[in-house]
Amino acid sequence: MAQAIGVRQSGPSLITFYAKTTFSEKAWRVANNALFSAAVYSGYALASGNVRNIPRIVYYISLALAVRKIVATVLGYCTYFAITRTQAELEALEEVEVEDIERQRYTVETVILNKSGVSYTAKAITHPTIAGNGNWCLNALGNYDVIEEKMGEIARENFKRNFNTLIINGPAVGKSFLGKLWVFPTRYQFGAGFEAGLQYLETKAKYIAIRAHSIGNGMVSEAILQHDFKIGSIAYLLISDRTFSRLSAIARAFVGVIAPVLFTLSGAELDGVAAAQKWTDLGLPQIIIQNGIESGTDEIIPDDVGLAKEFRDYPDKKLLLSRMRHNGPLPEFVEQRLDGLIKNFLLTVPS
Repeated sequence: MAQAIGVRQSGPSLITFYAKTTFSEKAWRVANNALFSAAVYSGYALASGNVRNIPRIVYYISLALAVRKIVATVLGYCTYFAITRTQAELEALEEVEVEDIERQRYTVETVILNKSGVSYTAKAITHPTIAGNGNWCLNALGNYDVIEEKMGEIARENFKRNFNTLIINGPAVGKSFLGKLWVFPTRYQFGAGFEAGLQYLETKAKYIAIRAHSIGNGMVSEAILQHDFKIGSIAYLLISDRTFSRLSAIARAFVGVIAPVLFTLSGAELDGVAAAQKWTDLGLPQIIIQNGIESGTDEIIPDDVGLAKEFRDYPDKKLLLSRMRHNGPLPEFVEQRLDGLIKNFLLTVPS
């Protein structure tokens, strides 16, 4: 059972989209909303001895689940630094970016993606020469990047490859402090905005490419694991750009062996390997851009925890390997190879 999808044009440049939400997602939302209230009561009951007729184990479980949620949220804040950027900074960046790309005849629309009671901000950017071609690229950014700063660069890059652009911020980015108190960088919310973005694009696209950089690929991976793809009516391509295999793996590289334990117990894992395996099972093409698969590093992600190393022997995965910086431009031959693969993708027939 699922909530109906809806699109509402709220103004000349604002679209509100209501994504499908499953019954289980609604149930988890209700449970999570009640969790801290239950934990506070459990703490009071145990401390005062007023446990009534409820077994003590119920109170302990409630407290444990609340601690687990807190740990997952803290880990989210520790791994996604875009949350620290202020609303005033983002508004100033957006004003400059929008003015610049509108001078180049692009149209920018703000899309509010609503899913399971949370709103995520996106920008839909089109150019009149390709606006109706049905080709869209969904972009997910890196750790500190935001759409307000990157939209022009990404829209122009996508335009060169014949794509319109949908670019989405992760959870709690660009909101006031009070707003962030109700939106948490947890595994579900990392993925939910991008999953809603996929639903939105599926109402208008024939070809959907997903370009995800660094932690953006982790967030998109969670969306992929949540999403029910329209195989046969829409063609999909995943481009994983300089990213990790699993969030716990990159954390282990920087923090040590305690990191995988924390990510596993708290449920905060972002699993690019599981998402890439689902992508393979669906018969969909994937391009993985990485510094290498041996003992090097792109200055952020060591090769041995990169996604490419996990799929070196998969014929459906196109590995574009070259020495490159994590946040730098791609080498020219990698760009050329990427262009060729994307052109081939746009020639395929959804099946």
